[in-house]
Amino acid sequence: MDPSSSSGSGQLRDVLPNTSKSKFYRPDKLLPTPDSKTEGPSSSSKGPVSFVPLLVNPRQRGNPLLKHVTNVAWQFDDGIAADYVTSRTAGILFLSLCYHNLNPEYIHDRIKNIANNYDLRVLLVQVDFANSEPVLRTLNRICLLAQMTLMLAWSAEQAGKIVETYKMYENKPPDMIMERNDDEPYYQLVKALCCIPSVNRADAITLLSVFGSLEKIVKAPLEQLELCPGIGPAKAERLWRALRKPFLRQGVTQADALRVEEELGVDEEEEDLNDLAN
Repeated sequence: MDPSSSSGSGQLRDVLPNTSKSKFYRPDKLLPTPDSKTEGPSSSSKGPVSFVPLLVNPRQRGNPLLKHVTNVAWQFDDGIAADYVTSRTAGILFLSLCYHNLNPEYIHDRIKNIANNYDLRVLLVQVDFANSEPVLRTLNRICLLAQMTLMLAWSAEQAGKIVETYKMYENKPPDMIMERNDDEPYYQLVKALCCIPSVNRADAITLLSVFGSLEKIVKAPLEQLELCPGIGPAKAERLWRALRKPFLRQGVTQADALRVEEELGVDEEEEDLNDLAN
């Protein structure tokens, strides 16, 4: 074996000559050799955006919410005006209500410092103070005047996940969070299923995701409905019975429908008795 190949400087084809004859051999998938010259991405290239971690102001050192930022990378940066910078145009200020009650002028100074630095300015408030409604109303007015977005969290974990979500959706298209059109067939099905007593929107979405269509939900036995997440035996039985009731046509009253349902029930009982007799 060639020493250069054993040291990693050669290609796999130099070590195993017959590899290139295999049907799995892909020349375009070969790794570049160490001495090959590759050009790195330039600022004017149209390739993917370079990775930038979540920037954290050093004044946030020791904040418990940082322990819950686990899905994105972050690093301290002395040169940012906000507490957390999720993109070039988005900055987040963090405020604890307990600290705000002790230092009410703190948030005013911080808002002035970031006024012209970001297009999206978020005030993330951790509600850790009892009887917080009057204080939150005041902060809401401040955010309206400063054209900021007010976000509330009731724990350090929630606050961390909010910051994390802003960073994760940095390069996502806006249509991911835009309101959906209720006229679409899928949402019409969701609304139809929600008309059944005790079936909420989450249950309807779960049923459609599990079974795939309304036809399969209607044909599903009671045991399969009970196995769906969030659908208990009582809710599954109400759903199963509701999907088997006769639909009312125009001009047909509820009393007529109940009479037809009773007649169908009598016919089914007679058929069962005949089957047993035979």
